Amino acid sequence: NEILSWTEKLGRIGIAARTILSDGKSRTKPHALNQAIQWAAGEYCVFYDASDEIDRDQIEKGICLMTEGGYDVVQSRVLRKGSSILSRFLLLDTAIWYWKYLPVLSRFCGGFPLSGEGLFIKKSVLQEAGCFPEVLTEDALLGMMLTQRGKRFGILDSLVIEKAPKNLRSHIRQKLRWHRGYLTCLRKLVSMKMPLRQRFFFFLPFSVPLTAGLAFVGWSLTLVALIAGMALRPLHLNSSWADSGAYFGLVHYWSFFLAYIGIPLTVLSTIHVTWCIKLLDHAPMALLMPLYWVFVGFCSICSFFRGTADWGKTER
Repeated sequence: NEILSWTEKLGRIGIAARTILSDGKSRTKPHALNQAIQWAAGEYCVFYDASDEIDRDQIEKGICLMTEGGYDVVQSRVLRKGSSILSRFLLLDTAIWYWKYLPVLSRFCGGFPLSGEGLFIKKSVLQEAGCFPEVLTEDALLGMMLTQRGKRFGILDSLVIEKAPKNLRSHIRQKLRWHRGYLTCLRKLVSMKMPLRQRFFFFLPFSVPLTAGLAFVGWSLTLVALIAGMALRPLHLNSSWADSGAYFGLVHYWSFFLAYIGIPLTVLSTIHVTWCIKLLDHAPMALLMPLYWVFVGFCSICSFFRGTADWGKTER
């Protein structure tokens, strides 16, 4: 009823609005989006989630950037805000993605994984790609597909505020969906014909379930080894399994690389972002980001056992 009410209000001010009901063949977001795109009559398609807060002139700015810059797809910056500790970590994680990593990808790769909020795409370009692929991270995979086709990407200096997941269960569901979707994107990247440089830069974000999962396993084994060593020392025993070559392998060295190089660099980068976007009250949280990555690593491990049939809507 609320959606229908807003449709009527838009109609009164001269904006043609329509509420589209999916055919019910699939309960996934990309399926519903593709159903709605069939009714789109304009040259450009703009996508938002229902609870998004946007700048008043964002749509106007986005269309102007596309027409004046000759872009096929434009992505707004997004911040996911909430009151919980996990939500504050998610905000910092999101800020790093949009203010640090996305510009690097755009410069060196020519494209990047898209996000479904504040997303501007030419309808003809969307139809050429076959609309949204029906996977768990349809926006990210679409970004890779459009990059392969040589489409021009732009970043809009305008903000979308999205509500963070409302509780721990919703945070976990969101991370599982993202990471399981990234694994699908990673599998498709292997068979996709792209230059090596583009493959490398898309591999970095899509490999997070692997890298974060390895780090989680490595840190867990290190902790168990320390505890076992302290427990067995008074008994004049040793935990030979912890000293074996199998333990000091890829997982172990990867976790230590993150601990001594990756974490300090990322923490400093996160603090710099909070200064750039005037969120200095979040800067102290940047020092605790390694705790958040333990949570991300745990979700990465769990994502390997998640199916792909259920999209899993995030409760906000």
